[in-house]
Order: sequence, then structure tokens, then C-alpha cells
Amino acid sequence: EIPTTASTPSITVFSPNGREKWKIGKTYAIKYQINNPPSKNLENWKISTFVDCSDWDVGWGDTAIESHYLQNDKGLIEWTIPSNITTANQCKAKIELMDITSGGMYSSVVVYRDSSDAVFSIVATENQSF
Repeated sequence: EIPTTASTPSITVFSPNGREKWKIGKTYAIKYQINNPPSKNLENWKISTFVDCSDWDVGWGDTAIESHYLQNDKGLIEWTIPSNITTANQCKAKIELMDITSGGMYSSVVVYRDSSDAVFSIVATENQSF
């Protein structure tokens, strides 16, 4: 008989998931779900949230939003889009689940990740121009 094992963890990003128009200066929820999360040693797992806009001319293109330990996860991150950010039309939210036992808080190994299924936009408010 083949022994059963726990299901493999995975991540699903729900929002933004494509075609949204998020305004600079406003607050939005990045929503996701960790499916089959590790059940032990939650302090050894960190969740990091990024927004990646391929039409930004910024280093690697990722803007880090927040990192927290799995034991403190609520499945959403509130993000107020900074007023100094530029508009973009090719954005995706990315969520990564990292094992930090392999090197500590700042040299973690990404084990699972997901991103928006389609791109969303970051747009100027009525009072802004770029």
C-alpha cells in the first residue's frame, strides 16, 4: 500500500486578477489564498507580496509591498498606492511563500508563488498628470 502524504501547498491570487484600474493614492486589497499551507513550524515560512509592472523602468520591476510570517497570514494585504509612483498598464500582483530555514529572513528560498492571471493598470487620480 502506498502511504498517503499531505497535499502540496500552493497559492492563488484572487485580486487584482486582470483589467482593474487602481488609482494612485487610493487603498486596495491584494487578496490571495494559501492552499494546503504547511501545518508545522509556521515561523519558518514567510509570505511576500509584490507588484510588478513591466512598463516601469525600475531595476527588477518589482515593488515590495509587505512581508510577514505565515502564522500571521490573513489572506489579504491592504496597499495604498504611493503618490510618487508612476502610472502603468502592465501590472501583476505576485505572492511568494518562502522557506526561511535555508538562510534566514533575508536569504529565503521561494518555494511557491502565484501572480495575477492578467494585467491591471495603475492610473492617475483626476488631479494628477504625468
